[in-house]
Amino acid sequence: MNTIRTPLRSIVAAALTATALSAAEEWKQFPIWGGGNLQSVEISASSPNVWYTYADVDGPYRSDDAGKNWVPLHGNFNAMQRRRGLAQIRGLSVDPRDPDSFVTVSGSTWWRVGGICVSRDGGKTFRQTQEARFYGNGLRRRTGFVLARNPDRPDELIAASDSTGVFRSIDNGENWQPAGLDGCYFSSVLYDRTVPGRVYASAPRWGSSVYEKGAIFGKEKSRRSGLFRSDDGGRTWEQLQDDGPMDMVQLKTGELLGTFEERFIRLSHDGGKTWQEYGEGLPAGEINHRLSSSRWTLAAAGPDFFVVGNSRGDLYRRKHETAKWEKILRRSVTLGQPEQESHLDPKWAFGASAQTLVIDPRDSRHWLLTDWFSIWESFDGGESWRSAIRGISPLVSYFVAADPHAPDRLFYGLADMGLLRSDDGGKSWKKQPFIGINSIAFSRKTPGLAMICGGKNEIRIRRLRSGSSSWETPRNLGLPALKPGNMAAYTIAADPREDKFYLCVSGPVAPGKGGVYVSSDAGDHWKWMGKGFKPGFSFDRTEFQNGGTSQIQLSPDGSAVAFSSASKQLYRLDREKQSWQFVRNLPSGTQPDEGVPWRSVVAADPFTPGRFLCAGNGILLESRDGGKSFDNNWLVTGTIHSIAFDPETPGLLAILLADRILLSRDGGKHFAVLSIDGVPITTGTRIVLDRKRLFAATWGSGVFYRSVE
Repeated sequence: MNTIRTPLRSIVAAALTATALSAAEEWKQFPIWGGGNLQSVEISASSPNVWYTYADVDGPYRSDDAGKNWVPLHGNFNAMQRRRGLAQIRGLSVDPRDPDSFVTVSGSTWWRVGGICVSRDGGKTFRQTQEARFYGNGLRRRTGFVLARNPDRPDELIAASDSTGVFRSIDNGENWQPAGLDGCYFSSVLYDRTVPGRVYASAPRWGSSVYEKGAIFGKEKSRRSGLFRSDDGGRTWEQLQDDGPMDMVQLKTGELLGTFEERFIRLSHDGGKTWQEYGEGLPAGEINHRLSSSRWTLAAAGPDFFVVGNSRGDLYRRKHETAKWEKILRRSVTLGQPEQESHLDPKWAFGASAQTLVIDPRDSRHWLLTDWFSIWESFDGGESWRSAIRGISPLVSYFVAADPHAPDRLFYGLADMGLLRSDDGGKSWKKQPFIGINSIAFSRKTPGLAMICGGKNEIRIRRLRSGSSSWETPRNLGLPALKPGNMAAYTIAADPREDKFYLCVSGPVAPGKGGVYVSSDAGDHWKWMGKGFKPGFSFDRTEFQNGGTSQIQLSPDGSAVAFSSASKQLYRLDREKQSWQFVRNLPSGTQPDEGVPWRSVVAADPFTPGRFLCAGNGILLESRDGGKSFDNNWLVTGTIHSIAFDPETPGLLAILLADRILLSRDGGKHFAVLSIDGVPITTGTRIVLDRKRLFAATWGSGVFYRSVE
């Protein structure tokens, strides 16, 4: 690190341009493997030990030992590329001649238009070569492949996007030519194995499919649908059908198999012109649940057989000449590293959101199955499986918190997977029985007393008492009925002076509705304290809107500020009147070139009574009078994503920008620049300081940490 001796009130033109010590090798990762949609595995044809995989919230990853260990590559996208969603991979194709050369298509449902990138150095650097709309994180991300390489001409690729059409490259992804079919939302593109130059592109219609309820940008019903075929390498296209399969695979003898609406398995003998039902021997029924025996989510083709899989993880195999499908009897599912995968439950996690089945072209009994939680590997044609995800941590983080009375006791809140606990400083973890916990608060007076709130499908408020290893439900008298999207609670905070907990409830501010609630008996009784909030004010209503933001901050002297990114307002607590006083509108806007709403960031200095920091786009506000006023004469180049004080180390302060961390040991009088090059600390990351440990809870890559001694 390079120390920048610059007055705090003129942050940080010098610091931001100073050369920083590269610190990627100093960061470590919480060993929590699995937990996101792993969408496929690509095995290098020229170097069989080189594998690539990619997840829906971040990716890609690379393994140089055939899947035994994985290294994240998404930290190698620069800040601007990450802002554009280019690290959210929808498809990846490795050059069969060079394991270090590959092409990706990427983007996000929620962000601006993504595109196509190439890497020629094994993922150390990436270059965008085409803008187009793909969804690494969005509907249909688990169906089919939207990037395909000509098996006869490896420099020729086809990429099929949403609405922005089909693109064709003849120079290994360096340049792309539009190839028509605008206005379609493609789920699959495939080169024919038997007819040179023939390509298929499928854009299924919604109709009565399971996707009718989900709309990306509210435009789903305006998409064109159909199955299209080109016999000249993608230059021109013929529409074969009004509807198309979600996924397509082909035998070397030419037969095409497709999954339609995740309900029907069909076969074509004539290059996609006509399809016949091909579901003999498969369980039938309506798709009435995500885990359905008749919901077909994957298809694969071996040398002379097909495999299909449903959303319960059941696999069926069929040779073309046989009369029906036969179920593959699964004998065992084991975790490769139980101590790092203890948050997974293979009894129900296996195949519950199956993405793809990869059949090794060198060994037809070596299979790789990807799903929501893991990569599963089989060496006996699907009868026994083990996980292969060491190093893969595609986790959306809400918070990391250390117990103030027990330094090695850590809690980690994350989306979908819930709440994890470590009692050895993060070396091993145990899952707690919750999903989507957003906030935790510790008593600084009573050892072992803590409270949590949040939840994905329902709002939970729980407490942990001293000497107990399990959470209990307090009586919660005085609270309204809590529900995500309505009156929800995603922030809980503790008064640093006494055992008093504050809960932020969204919705219209009124007694028995939204506002701040206070409890002095660890959640058994709550008292509404929402007086003073302006009409229309509301705390965040959904877990992702909140994203782990603590919407109330308390100072050592009891002064408090409350804020909402949704309402963009900042308030202070008038302790004499026990009401909230409006201070100012929060700095707002969007992050540069990103189009994503910026979340507000407020932090209380644990050692300076009445001092609060509030981040804005290009500014850093400070209050030293308990939130009564904030000055804004600190200039910061770039958006501040997170601010953290160390509650156990006076003066230790960290500020996260898009591509670096500013670290101060004297409360902000002087700063040092800490590089995050190569570490996937991306948009949405929250940083935490505790006892000179710096944690980065990322929005899709788990948690990285390091010492700042």
